[in-house]
Amino acid sequence: MVPAVTSWLNGARRVNGFERSIPHIEPLRSANFLSDNCAPACPEVVEAISAANIGNEPSYGDDAITAQAKAAMQRLFNSDCEIFFVGSGVAANALSLAAVCPPYECVICHEHAHVNKDECGAIAFFTGGGSLLPCSGDHFKLTPEGIRIAASSRHDIHCQQPAAVTITQATEAGTVYSIEELYRLSQAIKDLRLYTHVDGARLANSAAYLNASIPSIISAIGADIISLGGSKNGHHLGEAIVILNPRLVKGFQSRIKQSGHLTSKTRYLSAGWLALLKDDLWLENAKKANNAARYLVQQLAGVEKIKISYPCETNLVLISAPPKVISAIVAKLRWSTHRFVRDGMLRFVCSWCTSSDEVDRLVEELKAIVAFS
Repeated sequence: MVPAVTSWLNGARRVNGFERSIPHIEPLRSANFLSDNCAPACPEVVEAISAANIGNEPSYGDDAITAQAKAAMQRLFNSDCEIFFVGSGVAANALSLAAVCPPYECVICHEHAHVNKDECGAIAFFTGGGSLLPCSGDHFKLTPEGIRIAASSRHDIHCQQPAAVTITQATEAGTVYSIEELYRLSQAIKDLRLYTHVDGARLANSAAYLNASIPSIISAIGADIISLGGSKNGHHLGEAIVILNPRLVKGFQSRIKQSGHLTSKTRYLSAGWLALLKDDLWLENAKKANNAARYLVQQLAGVEKIKISYPCETNLVLISAPPKVISAIVAKLRWSTHRFVRDGMLRFVCSWCTSSDEVDRLVEELKAIVAFS
């Protein structure tokens, strides 16, 4: 356990005529609740990458390790799907949506989806002019009604028409579509004859929450193409693009090459994936992260002025608090949180290696800040 390093020397506040110290929290370098991207690669992945770093192998994905990783991924999805490994989630999303959306059409998404809020216009860039059509929905979820309304809003030549829908599972609030919700979305999308993309940056966490297999989730969604997250789940870096619709395969590798995302030494990306897929390590890592988040929610239950904003279903915990408390937390705990996409909220993210000691330390610091805010 890393010892607490709280100092009481930073600033003061006058309370009832007396000066009271305001706690200054030094960063705990081993813990970071900003994002699961901040976590280190898990030991099995590091070991696999090290093992791959021996001798020479064919480049650009023609190596034996990549072939093994693709075969393992096909077993996970129970499908003869096509697999491509890329270096980032933005690349995975943008390349996937470019395959289903021509420059003159658009993609329906939730208004708070990562593709809409956090990818710097990558979808428009990669599609060469395609756009996003945002929809609202409680708990950051799309609804069949919202999709139908968005798809039928205009049909004239002056407006881009929908080509696809992108579903984030789990959502940016950490909420998870149930299997029944996914079936209903899928039916609406099929009725509209649109493609379905899944932003699965935290698909592993949603599978852990639902206690459902990947094939059952994907079957319910009716996905054509998936961005599957690895970096948030113990990989050192790297995501997978999983193509289930054969019509989207032609030219896809050329699309990756042209965009600069065809990695020469693909075996290092593939080795990490092979390690995650062995003995369901991907699922165990997700369960650990989810359990840590649930523990954080339990510990926050009695903290004055802090409320949990959304159900904790994966590894994300969103809190609401008065503006002064939010500002104080952001100022004192820059290493642990940031303002969320909605005013008055903060987000904490647990990872595969978040410990109960780290959560306890965070909660104690939050209590101290609330007490002086």
